Amino acid sequence: MRRTAAEYHRLTSYERNRLPGGGLDWANMPGTAKHYEGYPAIALPREFDLPETSLAALYTAETDAAPPAGSLTASVLSTILFTAYGLTARRRAMGEEFFFRSAPSAGALYPSEIYLGAWEVEDIPPGLYHFNTIRHTLTRLREGDFRGTLGTGSIDAPPLEGTVTFYITGIFFRSSWKYRARAYRYVLLDAGHLMENLVLGLVAASFSPFVSLDFDDDQAAMLLGYHPMKEACLAVIGLWDKGMLRKKKRPALDPLGEAAAEASRVAPDEILYPEIIDIHGSGHVISAGNQPPPVMKERLGLRAQEWKSLSPLQAGPEKHAFAQCVRRRRSHRNFVSTPLKQGDFSHLLGLVAAAAVSHRTKPPHGSVLSIGFLVHAVEGQDPGFYLLDPDRGTFGQVRAGAFSGPMASACLDQEWLKNAAVHFLFLTHLKTLDEAWGARGYRYAMTAAGRLGQAIYLGCTAMELGCCGIGAIYDQEARHLLGLGPEAALLYLVAAGPVRKSIS
Repeated sequence: MRRTAAEYHRLTSYERNRLPGGGLDWANMPGTAKHYEGYPAIALPREFDLPETSLAALYTAETDAAPPAGSLTASVLSTILFTAYGLTARRRAMGEEFFFRSAPSAGALYPSEIYLGAWEVEDIPPGLYHFNTIRHTLTRLREGDFRGTLGTGSIDAPPLEGTVTFYITGIFFRSSWKYRARAYRYVLLDAGHLMENLVLGLVAASFSPFVSLDFDDDQAAMLLGYHPMKEACLAVIGLWDKGMLRKKKRPALDPLGEAAAEASRVAPDEILYPEIIDIHGSGHVISAGNQPPPVMKERLGLRAQEWKSLSPLQAGPEKHAFAQCVRRRRSHRNFVSTPLKQGDFSHLLGLVAAAAVSHRTKPPHGSVLSIGFLVHAVEGQDPGFYLLDPDRGTFGQVRAGAFSGPMASACLDQEWLKNAAVHFLFLTHLKTLDEAWGARGYRYAMTAAGRLGQAIYLGCTAMELGCCGIGAIYDQEARHLLGLGPEAALLYLVAAGPVRKSIS
């Protein structure tokens, strides 16, 4: 069945007093690591050369020039993969070891996986690999150079693939074990979190990454060899390489076989939710369109009373560099009513705006979101609902008032949200997504929300503030609270502010 973004979002909406019942099947809890038994593996260096670069510097960096040839070594690649999705802490739960990673995940279920084509990496034979984040190894799936494998349907040019290409996938059951049909939302958000880490890590290593969400889904499944009903490729991240601007003949592909596909199984008794299969399958068609992309903030019917300019983005308020932020990042929700300092607030706004305009995502879908925020306790800032315009570097108040309490209620009555100094809101108009890009537009919007949410996570960590993302929302209540129309939606909320114990 073909689904639209609006249909899927409505079908998976939470309603008060009508939440899905039933407990979790702990005996069938999915594993969070993907292993390929019997495949050759390469151990990556574990001594990481972490860059001392601030977030502000990364978001304002000019990286159009390619780094010198031979600069991508196994050691550099190891550091990039660690900052993207490496293990940052461990604890024991239910008699087993549990690992935290550098990217956040809904329910700590970690549905994302990284594959990479190491085409010209020193000390690594050319081939297609899977990154095993637990063992910090590369499992070789294919030998040789497969650049240019993924076509892009109606888009003229293939994704640019330089010395290395990263492929981000999501395994559905890892999230649907807990969130059921709604899990597709979280799989996309988590992919966005990971994508932002990976892009920033590449920029920190002086590379110029380019994100493409448009590629042939069937070819991706063939190339990577996963089970197409259990796992899906959601993004391709390549490096600028002028040599790839000219079209090249696609290399021939043979199926990897049942053993590779079986590695997508993460639990003994998996459930395939038709809503997830339908919405993802409906997005297989790439709709480039001949019209300019819509301006999403104009479709929501929201108007700011007066616009103010953002402060220039500088690293001053940041106490930790990017690489330290990914190691230290956690979801902290023990917010206190202490007002957020004006300088820290301005810096967060600047980071979000800079992230939104420097996402290096292939056009035309750079305007799939509108960004808002609710001020609860910020020095020198009136409480209320505001919009952020990253393109113009401005923000303005839509309505004055106290929104944190009602929004906490709309977020499944999570009382701790009331004390957060600010709630960042990532909004879209579902009908516009469908009209402009078809069901694939839902991927664009949700992964973009995840990427921006990760920018806030990292910014808060850099300034030793608390931060926690929320995807569990009574959609209709949030829509009514914000004054949105029936086709609009709050996709993701990220709360930020001072917390009870200093994060140092």
